Amino acid sequence: MNFIKTTLITAIIATSASAMAAEQGFLATAKADAIKTATAVKTNTVAAKDATVKSVVAAKDATVAKAVATKEATVNNAVVKKEAAVAKATATKETAVAQKEAAVAQAVANKDAKVNAAVATKEATVAKATEIKNATEKPAETVKAEAKKECAKKCAEKKAKAQTEEKKGFFSWFKK
Repeated sequence: MNFIKTTLITAIIATSASAMAAEQGFLATAKADAIKTATAVKTNTVAAKDATVKSVVAAKDATVAKAVATKEATVNNAVVKKEAAVAKATATKETAVAQKEAAVAQAVANKDAKVNAAVATKEATVAKATEIKNATEKPAETVKAEAKKECAKKCAEKKAKAQTEEKKGFFSWFKK
């Protein structure tokens, strides 16, 4: 039994030694593979980092270029809008001035028309009043003249009658 134990122990030790040797070979291979992988990963990482940096720089440049183009377009658009607004404001101002001048001219024309109408009405009223006065005065003068004539005629008749009566009266004394 000792013999079996000894053989087993020897076999276990030999197996362990060969396993250890195999393990060391495996570890050395794994270590070499790990170094190769780490080097490849490092190389890939550096390449990826460079590509990322280039991509970021390109994106930044594109963003800056787009921002500059947008800014220029915005500035140009603002300038065009400002010029259009100034032109519109100028046209609106000119239109307003023209409308104001037209309104003033219309007001002056209306005032002149009212003044002319008032003057014409006054002149017509004065002319009519003068005509009425003249028409009234002429008959009054005519009436006065006729009244004077009639009065003179009546007076003459009375005088003539009185004289006739006087003559009759004077001679009537003799007749009696």
